[in-house]
Amino acid sequence: MKISDKLKSILEDKNINEWSGGRAYPRDPFWLKAKYPGVDKNGKHFKKGDDVFYYPNSRTFLTGEEAKQASRDFDAAKQDEVFYNQ
Repeated sequence: MKISDKLKSILEDKNINEWSGGRAYPRDPFWLKAKYPGVDKNGKHFKKGDDVFYYPNSRTFLTGEEAKQASRDFDAAKQDEVFYNQ
């Protein structure tokens, strides 16, 4: 199978990232475990191993309930985009 054929088959699957938690684009925010202690964008400290929501574009983190809400908002927007682009 050629790379172009493989890419085409991936793009035809419209639900590829809808429920998998995967990122559709490289700059989408995502969850990760902190490798080092740090401070999120609101000044809250987090420890090594804590779950943080990372925004690659701005290189910032969110933690706690604020991160959970931001993740839900982003997932909802991503699902809307998949629905509207069908």
